[in-house]
Amino acid sequence: MGLRLRTLTLLAAAAAAGCGGHTKVSVRPVTVDGVRAFVVASPGRHAAGVVMVHGAGGDRSELLPRARLLARRGIVVLLPTQPSTASPPPRPTSVHELLVETQGVQNADVRSAERAGRFLAARYGVTRLGYLGWSAGAKTGAILAARDPRFRALALLSAGAQAVSAFVAAAPPASRGEVRRFLTSVDPITAIAHGRPGTILLEDGRRDEIVPRAALENVVRAAPPQTTVRWYDAGHALDDRAWSDAFDWLGARLR
Repeated sequence: MGLRLRTLTLLAAAAAAGCGGHTKVSVRPVTVDGVRAFVVASPGRHAAGVVMVHGAGGDRSELLPRARLLARRGIVVLLPTQPSTASPPPRPTSVHELLVETQGVQNADVRSAERAGRFLAARYGVTRLGYLGWSAGAKTGAILAARDPRFRALALLSAGAQAVSAFVAAAPPASRGEVRRFLTSVDPITAIAHGRPGTILLEDGRRDEIVPRAALENVVRAAPPQTTVRWYDAGHALDDRAWSDAFDWLGARLR
């Protein structure tokens, strides 16, 4: 009996040693071009990396528990605190200021994600780059899909947006041309249509209490061919199954 117990102990230790690189992860604070972030990684070299971006008003800690789970799969994850949270603009006093700030904030968030990707490549040797964005982070990812071909797989969770035409209709008549011009340049619906076929996953909740169903469907309809679309019986935060499915999808495409 003692021999059997020792044998089982040795087998368990061997199994742990074989997968330990993917089960133990470290969290390291970094700064990427002035943006505070966390790098979450298991030991060793990583060919695959994911930039994971929080929702509106969130920060690098918001999705940290999820990032730990993804990192255990052997993928290095970088979580930035996006400029829209870290350096929010002053409250606008006119329609023009609102448009300028909306465009500037969205472009700053996209640039932050692009720089995060370059950081993973330069510092960690990542050659297969992915993106996961939730809520506002998903809308940033929709624009990123059109602008940066280095991201070979983009999982966009709870991504919804109103059509630019709705904002134009609500604007004062004298401002409608300006509203259309500024908002179209950072419109996730317009942008996602220019993503590469087969590179995008959309996951949405049927019981989303934050984003209207019509806004979620706007993004789904605009997505390029071969986009994977999944609906869950969940709210805006989605559920563990949806997150696990997103990790599976990213892992398969970054293998």
